[in-house]
Amino acid sequence: MVQTTTTVREGPTRKLLAAQRTGDYSGLLDTMEFLDFPEATSFARFVSQPRSYLLWQLLDQLAETREEKLLGSFVYIAGGNNREVVCEMLDAGTTLEEAVASRSQIQKSLNDLYRSEGLTASNHRKYLGGYTEVTGKGGDVMEAVETFYENVAPSFEEFLEAIQAHDEDSFDVGLARLRRGVASYGRLASFDQLELWQQLLDLTWLAPSVLRKSYVSTAGPERGFQRVFGDSMDDLSDEEVDVRLQLLHEYGVEQLNMDPSSAVYELESALCNYQKGEGGLDKDPKRDSAEPC
Repeated sequence: MVQTTTTVREGPTRKLLAAQRTGDYSGLLDTMEFLDFPEATSFARFVSQPRSYLLWQLLDQLAETREEKLLGSFVYIAGGNNREVVCEMLDAGTTLEEAVASRSQIQKSLNDLYRSEGLTASNHRKYLGGYTEVTGKGGDVMEAVETFYENVAPSFEEFLEAIQAHDEDSFDVGLARLRRGVASYGRLASFDQLELWQQLLDLTWLAPSVLRKSYVSTAGPERGFQRVFGDSMDDLSDEEVDVRLQLLHEYGVEQLNMDPSSAVYELESALCNYQKGEGGLDKDPKRDSAEPC
């Protein structure tokens, strides 16, 4: 079992306890540093490994309009990060409304695709085909498409316009609307969807400004958090979790030279993947048996 005792210096520890009692956490950032925590150095090395998206070129080839790119990137996430699903969808329809109108035909084609041996394997949305009551993996994808259309917005462009015009943080608003309205979209799928749209279209207004608990509150990132910081999120207050995540965010931007507009995505993904069997960073057997994010 992972130890829950933090190894931060004695002074910062006392300050953290005092801050928890008073509710004033502003002074903690002056005394605590990210590298004080148990696996901070190992994690910093891990998060520095290069990553890239391979979807951009495909969408540039297949999609003629921005709405088509949004539709293709939506079914990419809904379909478990499979580019073949994007091709199948954009061959059948170019708008959200057309896709919904052709649901039966597209659903059958997608189910045939998922049964084929040539489909690229993916580690995302492993329970595809069991999220909803509809038939097959293609049914889950099309249920996501249809519930977005019915519950969220009649087009992806209108969805983006609505969350941009909102008074609150656009990323948080969009995350809540996707989780609430789209069948099978939980924290991870909704987060990945907004990340993909923000980077695909270079929407600077949509980029989240700082890493926070609501962005990493699923099993994978929570295990990564516990490995890095030595404490379970369940044993800390929301404020204590956010203090640690802000230290991590500042370290990523200031020390690892991460782009501020993409640092939240990279760190969320790194926390999620850090608890898996990656690259032999250490010999902890828990990493090999970890569940997907």
